[in-house]
Amino acid sequence: MSHAFTSDCFRLRHNNPAGEEFWHNMMKTAQRITEREFLKACDVFSLLDEDETWKDYKQVGMTFFKADYSYFIAYAGFEFIFKTGLAIS
Repeated sequence: MSHAFTSDCFRLRHNNPAGEEFWHNMMKTAQRITEREFLKACDVFSLLDEDETWKDYKQVGMTFFKADYSYFIAYAGFEFIFKTGLAIS
């Protein structure tokens, strides 16, 4: 099942009563993965603007993670969270 972009960490932690707990669990269980593994599991098009490509969006220094219930990109002090099921943002 493909994981779609759900939220960035700021919105997750500030706009959802359960968001802070979810974020802490996500960070505690995170395991670094390759970009290829991330792209295989996640629908990056759900994050991109209409005419943007992954090549346009991707930045040097991005790292990719898998956690218990999500995947995320870590970049510039933010996490961009991908999840299946109900939104958490």
